[in-house]
Amino acid sequence: MRERGFTLTEVLLAIVVMALGLLGLANLQFRSLRANQDAYHTSQAAFLAEEILERMRGNPGQALAGRYDLNYGATEPAPVNCVGNSQTCTPEQLRAYDLSDWIATVAQRLPAGAGAISTTPGPAANAQVIIRLRWENRLRWAGPTIGDESTTEFRFDAVL
Repeated sequence: MRERGFTLTEVLLAIVVMALGLLGLANLQFRSLRANQDAYHTSQAAFLAEEILERMRGNPGQALAGRYDLNYGATEPAPVNCVGNSQTCTPEQLRAYDLSDWIATVAQRLPAGAGAISTTPGPAANAQVIIRLRWENRLRWAGPTIGDESTTEFRFDAVL
């Protein structure tokens, strides 16, 4: 005699297989989201490193003297606004404005973002500049931690 329909075991097995497939899809979606967020933050870090490097090139006396050097977590006092101002800023005021504006931009564009700059004098009025940016990466589980979050560090080497 031939039976028609599904047995309870076949139905449960189909549900388990489907649940495993949905868990796999959820994992794939999470990994895609994490990779997309990593790429976005890395591109923002590259943009921010280029921005401060161009500001340093616009104020070479201060940059070559190492006055743009900055440690993680450093703050600059409130500077004179050198943009759209009828008065002319001195190179020192421009440096203070550049660093203050850059620190605020880093904190705004990267989660818990911080930046560091180090300048090493080189030959013929050139200098080696290392710009480092770090931020919390809330979707990563491995790596050095700040609090409960993982951090990512971006390093940018250039010559003035």
